[in-house]
Amino acid sequence: MSIKILVVEDSVETRDSLTVLLELCGYDVVVANDGQQGLARALSDAPDLIVTDVRMPAVNGIEMLRELRKHPGYRPVPVVVVTGYSKDYANEAFAAGADRVIAKPLNPEHLLRLVDNLLNESPRGDLTNL
Repeated sequence: MSIKILVVEDSVETRDSLTVLLELCGYDVVVANDGQQGLARALSDAPDLIVTDVRMPAVNGIEMLRELRKHPGYRPVPVVVVTGYSKDYANEAFAAGADRVIAKPLNPEHLLRLVDNLLNESPRGDLTNL
């Protein structure tokens, strides 16, 4: 079974770069151009992990994340929020349910380590490793 990652990014260049990087590592990648499409794709495609930008047209990444976390089945899905903006966005992203927040420009090796770590961690709320 392949691991599916949803990339939500309005910049074509960044979205394409992330897609190529993740596919080269063996992940199945689905994409969305903004938070509205991202939420729809998340609910229809059931990704194992989501990477989302913050500032996008229509619905931003934080609003998308808030809506996604309202669905119980999506609370354990790890979400990486990517931003080129201030720490205020990081705090807002964590409050909305982000697992990690990373800054642009992205370091591909750092992102891949982060994705691998999140996919191999215990699900949220799993207390078996205490």
